[in-house]
Amino acid sequence: MSFMGIGVSQTLLHDQSTFANHISNRGKVNFVIGKVSTVPVSKKSLHFDLELLYTANDLNTIQASRGTLKVYVGIKDSSLVINKGDVISLSSSINPIKATVNPNTFDYKAYLARQNIFHSTYAKSNQVTIIHLSITKTLTTTLQKVKDFAEATIFRYIPDKNKNAVILAMVLGDKTKLSTELKTTYSDTGAIHVLAVSGLHVGIIASILLWILQFFNYRSDYLKMLKIIIVILSIWIYAILTGAAPSVVRASTMFTAFLIGKTIQRDTYIYNILCFTALLLLIYCPYQLFDLGFLFSFLALLGIVFFVPLFQKVLTTKSKFANTILTLIFVATSAQILVGPLSIFTFQKFSLTFWVSGLFVILGAYLILIGSISMIFFEVIGMAIINENILGHLLNQLVGTMNQLLRLLEKLPFCTLSDLYLDYYQIALLYCIIMLLMIFLINKSKLSLCLIGLCIFLYSAQSAYVNSKFKHRSHLTIYGIREATLIDIFDRELLSLKSDNVTEEQINQQAKNYRSSSGFKSSDNTILIDQSNYLINHADILLLVASNDAVYDYKTKPYIDYILLRENFVPDIDRLRHLYDIRGVILDGSSNRAAKKEIHNICNYYKLPVHDTTESAFIIPKNL
Repeated sequence: MSFMGIGVSQTLLHDQSTFANHISNRGKVNFVIGKVSTVPVSKKSLHFDLELLYTANDLNTIQASRGTLKVYVGIKDSSLVINKGDVISLSSSINPIKATVNPNTFDYKAYLARQNIFHSTYAKSNQVTIIHLSITKTLTTTLQKVKDFAEATIFRYIPDKNKNAVILAMVLGDKTKLSTELKTTYSDTGAIHVLAVSGLHVGIIASILLWILQFFNYRSDYLKMLKIIIVILSIWIYAILTGAAPSVVRASTMFTAFLIGKTIQRDTYIYNILCFTALLLLIYCPYQLFDLGFLFSFLALLGIVFFVPLFQKVLTTKSKFANTILTLIFVATSAQILVGPLSIFTFQKFSLTFWVSGLFVILGAYLILIGSISMIFFEVIGMAIINENILGHLLNQLVGTMNQLLRLLEKLPFCTLSDLYLDYYQIALLYCIIMLLMIFLINKSKLSLCLIGLCIFLYSAQSAYVNSKFKHRSHLTIYGIREATLIDIFDRELLSLKSDNVTEEQINQQAKNYRSSSGFKSSDNTILIDQSNYLINHADILLLVASNDAVYDYKTKPYIDYILLRENFVPDIDRLRHLYDIRGVILDGSSNRAAKKEIHNICNYYKLPVHDTTESAFIIPKNL
């Protein structure tokens, strides 16, 4: 009951939107003053988080406020430079973050809400004023300078973008420089975990420091204690330096507990340390329970701790080298046992080559981390000649070889199973099966075997039901995609209609998961739609896709169920109503705000229902 009470109270305290002075309770806001709380990242725009100090709807009503704002600033043809810690003002409209509009897509609004971010703004560079530069000598600003120096050093000796992006991700936790292609390669081969600073990286740092400071063991107890303090401080500084992601905080906390336990000569039971770490992190931030990084980190470690010793009992050799190879395979496999179902549920794909990539990416990560840290160290002490003649060349070759091997692995047939789908019942049953299997391996209980059999039967029944439902489900979906049109017709096969500006990346983000959940891997046929008009007859429901005035000349039945207006086309609704009996009007992302507003006003006058897909996707035969 005590833990439950702590959990409830911490959850309520963590949700800042309930506070009276939060921006959520300030009404309309178009002017804010705040402190930049994250390092600005520049891509298509400059984006960063702003910790609010004051808000206003005009300059005469400024009041102290709290909350965090997601800020996007247009930087085209601008010399604006913003750094973490700067105090700035913004004179732009502040809006609540919109919920996801397409089914089965990543819920960005919920993701940010767990970080206490509920609002965002898009501003031009001339709407931003820097009030106060970050000049305070704090630990955060000092660490940022260290990070900037390390990044500059890496760029100096590793100029290739695909190579320095990998090193920045591994060493500094900065994944913003990774290209989409490179991320896909690492993801499809099961090596994506080495790009996220985690227990592997913290373990390497700790092992290096323990090896360097091992001579302290032969001195006094005070020196032994000093060694532990140095190691603990170093791994926590590294955790903060790399962004303090859940995986690295989990690893740092566990190493701290382990080292303290060893120092005071107490038994360090790994499951107790794991539970203690999870409890501490959830007390600090309860919403981490829904964070994928948190879940993947703990599930992977739990799988490794539980299954690797079992595998080693079953299969071992007299050769140390062979045992090392087997251990790497066991570690990769054990982690995937618990992480795999959640990965399929989240990303709809599963790598079959994770055990192969694990054989060289873990060793590669170890060498890259040591080499990069050494390179930064030599740069600090003024021995750049070593970096120029030795370390720079070695790291270039090492990272290039690793990237090339992963690209070759990616090209193998059946490297990745994609377009997989698990619903909530299936993912729950899978974890029940795994949990019961773990219980059986501990106590060899026959009841566990019976329950495993029951869960397998229920899983098979649920899978059969889902497949049967897909086969008999015929529907049409109009997605909400910015400045574009995408329509999927689900029947015995999938037919897609899309405008030529719809990219493959947009389809993967906005439609792929829903296609998988509807039983289709990809579109069997794709039709590019232009400024013409199209009449779609699906399950006796007529949808008229209208882009120009030729819509009045359509020779069809005296009724049309729905008309989709696109490309800013504003028809004569009164004339259309005389030609056709229309049930409702649909607007998609290809029309701008002005055209939509005009259509809304006209339809409201004629009491004709309107649906905007940029607010939620439209699924036929669902009614307006």
